[in-house]
Amino acid sequence: MFLLSVSEVVRYFGDSGHLKNHKNKGVIDDEYNSARKAYESYGWATWWWLRSEGYNQNLSGVDDDGSIVFEGSPTWLNGSPSYCSIGGVRPAFWLELSRV
Repeated sequence: MFLLSVSEVVRYFGDSGHLKNHKNKGVIDDEYNSARKAYESYGWATWWWLRSEGYNQNLSGVDDDGSIVFEGSPTWLNGSPSYCSIGGVRPAFWLELSRV
């Protein structure tokens, strides 16, 4: 079990080419936002952590609108999403399926 990196999010949820020229500062807001959105049990969109380091030693994540965030934004309260009441992780894992 692990958290996705920024490059994995782009690989699995869509690549607009913005990451290639991005300097890990600010936000990637593109046509793949809706694919990156996560929802909590009541149906509200919520942010989620990534394992990649963001700008100025902040952690990166995906905001509740689906944009990739490398530094503070209103939802992230300047790099401190722990102050937000809704948000979390979207764990990933590799499963090897082999024939017996």
